[in-house]
Amino acid sequence: MRKRTLIFVGSLLIVVIALVAAIALSRPASALPITVSFLSYTNDPKGVRLATFAVTNHSTATIRRLGLYCPEIQQQPGLRPTLHLGPNVFLAPGQSEVISVLPPTNSGPWRMTLHCYRDGWRRRFSDWCGQAEGGIVPDRLRGVPSQRVQSGWIDQ
Repeated sequence: MRKRTLIFVGSLLIVVIALVAAIALSRPASALPITVSFLSYTNDPKGVRLATFAVTNHSTATIRRLGLYCPEIQQQPGLRPTLHLGPNVFLAPGQSEVISVLPPTNSGPWRMTLHCYRDGWRRRFSDWCGQAEGGIVPDRLRGVPSQRVQSGWIDQ
């Protein structure tokens, strides 16, 4: 009888700890104070026109900017945006970086959209969970909220 009680209490304790961990991981994080500012147009060495942006981390935490970003065209919502791939970048508190992207070829206002999230144990755990084929834990349960950061609208 005593062994059954111990197994029941142990199982109940594991369930309670799992629930508390799930609730703690699913809390929404506060918005990250990150800015994306259009700097200017420039040309690369081959003469290709590029748009440059400054990405600045105004928070007290290190953030990770995903290497996937795209220009969003205001006047033509039916068009698919061109995705740009680059490296994931870690920005320390107060740190900035300059990125260059191909601007959209269509005329009309557009803006840059980036995805960022806090660096820390949740991000490292999420990356670890996603390394296995198919992921150990599904994306929706990993609890690392990303934030869309956009520049202001740019007229071509």
